[in-house]
Amino acid sequence: MPPTSSDDRAQVKLITLGCPKNAVDSEAMMGALQDQGYSLTDDEDAADVLVVNTCAFIDRAKEESVDTILATAALKEADPSKRLVVTGCLAQRYASELAVEMPEVDAFIGTSEFLTIGDVVSQVSKPRPQAAPPIVNVSHPAYQYTDPLSRVRTTPWHYAYMKIGEGCDHRCTFCAIPSFRGDFVSRSMESLEQEAGMLAASGVKELVLISQDTTYYGRDMYGEGKLPELLRRLAQVNGIEWIRMLYLYPTMVDDALLDVVAQEEKVCAYLDVPLQHIDDGVLRRMGRASSEASVRALVTRMRDRVPDVALRTSFIVGFPGETDAAFASLLDFVVESEFDHCGVFAYSPEDGTPSADWDGQIPDDVKQERFMELVATQTEVGRELRAEYVGRTVEVLVDGRRPEAGVVEARMRTQAPEIDDVVHVEGTGIKSGAFVKARITEASDLDLYGRLVE
Repeated sequence: MPPTSSDDRAQVKLITLGCPKNAVDSEAMMGALQDQGYSLTDDEDAADVLVVNTCAFIDRAKEESVDTILATAALKEADPSKRLVVTGCLAQRYASELAVEMPEVDAFIGTSEFLTIGDVVSQVSKPRPQAAPPIVNVSHPAYQYTDPLSRVRTTPWHYAYMKIGEGCDHRCTFCAIPSFRGDFVSRSMESLEQEAGMLAASGVKELVLISQDTTYYGRDMYGEGKLPELLRRLAQVNGIEWIRMLYLYPTMVDDALLDVVAQEEKVCAYLDVPLQHIDDGVLRRMGRASSEASVRALVTRMRDRVPDVALRTSFIVGFPGETDAAFASLLDFVVESEFDHCGVFAYSPEDGTPSADWDGQIPDDVKQERFMELVATQTEVGRELRAEYVGRTVEVLVDGRRPEAGVVEARMRTQAPEIDDVVHVEGTGIKSGAFVKARITEASDLDLYGRLVE
């Protein structure tokens, strides 16, 4: 059996699926485990306890989560001394069903209970009857913490995600997140300043602020939006050079926020605003608070108030009732707007969401055709925008080295980690985390290429 005494703590391997918000939860869980004396390992064979932090955002994510659980359970079958714990969104949404369907899982922990991971690992590590039911530790969604946590960071040392809140107050008809993450709950500004200072002291140079709706920050705790003030206060933290925001709700991007982005040197001129569509009828059925007129006005206002801003957005194609004309309008809008970065998703009917049961569902083959057409359209837009960088000298932050290719991978202020394109800079002696100048020599459909400027 796995170790049971406090002097012989289990080794734990944690597998993370899904978005950066999930990754921060995993980092906090690993920090909590280390604080309680557990050892962490990347070796699944050496691990006594395997923890899978799941995603349940869309069908594809749920399928990946289930496949990963089953693959991990196979390791337990090969070595019955191992234990398997499942946490994250899938556990929060479906723990009762999964406990019946997956008896090989020893425990399920919901999104509000992930900081109990040490106690749960201790429980499952003790000898238990073979037919004992799994431990289920799932409660109503609530924010897990307000103070900085011990974190075992999984990102490169020079950048870190910082979750400023949890949950969402919007009720988009395609999204199930509020049903299992709850309403938006902000962290205190003081706790975020403290965590930013701790991250900076560890060498972090870029902070990436995340939540389900980053623009909602402060409204629950302070009675008004406080994101602009938070940005100004974080910009005073010594050691932090870049501050980036992800997930901004369109109708909450106000002039006060745009002015901070324009005025604060450390705040990257980069706005990630998921618009989801441009057609009024589709937006209305999605439960979005925006319209074609307000979306177009917002795009214009962001560019007018923030010089050289980079815009990232995302769209859903194949939403129930999306007509050929509505999709054609979306294609035209993407061409006209010239977004620097754009994510495209084919609509997926999610359990418990209003739109899942509506008439007018789009056939899968049509959704796929529209997905491919919009991706191709944005690829062409991106190719033309990247070509404009050729010949320019830009500042980049080096993320990593690829010695076999003779380059380092780096990013400009206009590129977010993990989701956007990168700049390949010739040379292998440049350290990760360094800010350097590069002259762009070539652009492809996906990335930029350059040479180091001494």
